[in-house]
Amino acid sequence: MRSMLGAATVALLALSALSGCSFFDSNLVTACEKVLKERLLSPSGYQRVEISQLSDKVMTREEYGDYLNKTEKDANARTLYMRLFDELKPTIFSLIITYDAPNAYGTLIRSMAACDYFDRDGDASTAAYYSVEVDGKSSSDWSLDRVKELIK
Repeated sequence: MRSMLGAATVALLALSALSGCSFFDSNLVTACEKVLKERLLSPSGYQRVEISQLSDKVMTREEYGDYLNKTEKDANARTLYMRLFDELKPTIFSLIITYDAPNAYGTLIRSMAACDYFDRDGDASTAAYYSVEVDGKSSSDWSLDRVKELIK
C-alpha cells in the first residue's frame, strides 16, 4: 500500500512539472496563468519563474462605487450592489507572475504579468479564467482587441 501511495505521489509531481503548474496552485493562479498563456506566441514554451502575491485589497465604499461605475453598465444593478455593500466584502486580489517564454525567434525572454481578480464576497477561490484580468485586460477584452487589430 505504501509503495502505491509513493508511486502515485511521484506520478502527480511528474505531471505537475510537465504542465508548468502545480496541483497545489490556487484557482486564482491557475486562472491567471491560463489567460496569460492564451496571449503568448508559444504557450507550450511557458515556464513559471515565480508567483508573488501582491495584496488582497478590501475596497472602501467609495472605491467600490468607482469600480461599479467602470464595470457595471446597468444603473439599477449599481444601485442594488451599493445598497448591499455592508453585507459584502468587495476585494481585489492581485499577484505578479514572473515567467520565461519564447519570443518570435524562439529565445526565452523573462517577463512579468500583473493579474487582478475582483470578488464581491472576498473569496479568491472562485476565480476563473473569464473573471481575471491580466495586465489590465480580461480574456475577452484582449481577444476583442486582437480582432480589431486584424480588421484594420
